[in-house]
Amino acid sequence: MAENPPQQLVTQPPAALLQELGSQGKCKAEEFTSYDELKVTGGEKNPQILACPKCRSKILRAEKAILISREISLPCITQKSSIGSEPPDCEVVKQLWLVEEMMTFENVGFSNTVGTSIKYLTCADCEIGPLGIHDLNNPKEFLVAARRVKYASN
Repeated sequence: MAENPPQQLVTQPPAALLQELGSQGKCKAEEFTSYDELKVTGGEKNPQILACPKCRSKILRAEKAILISREISLPCITQKSSIGSEPPDCEVVKQLWLVEEMMTFENVGFSNTVGTSIKYLTCADCEIGPLGIHDLNNPKEFLVAARRVKYASN
């Protein structure tokens, strides 16, 4: 029976590995596409990765959501640290990406429950949001506002 040679203990990972780990979960694209440049219509799947508009974290892989048209009211985008006691201004959004399973997301956070059944979707890394909404009464419906995210091919 041959003996295995002793394993070498690596005390510091190589610089390339550190760089890869640091950018893991981030879109590497230098240029992002806006929703208007995508030219998708209702019922189509997202052709590109959905990314955080601030920190570039991947929120959802390509081909994982379906575009739907529905009017919903979302508070204007803020970061968690800038939320005050004043009620936020809201805007109506009409183009939404429908995701049916929570585990489909790459990187998304959820707010505490607002009212009796609403949770807002945020970037899990930088906490900017709301990027979308989840109504607890519809467990298979997670909605991401199409104009509140960036799009990347990688």
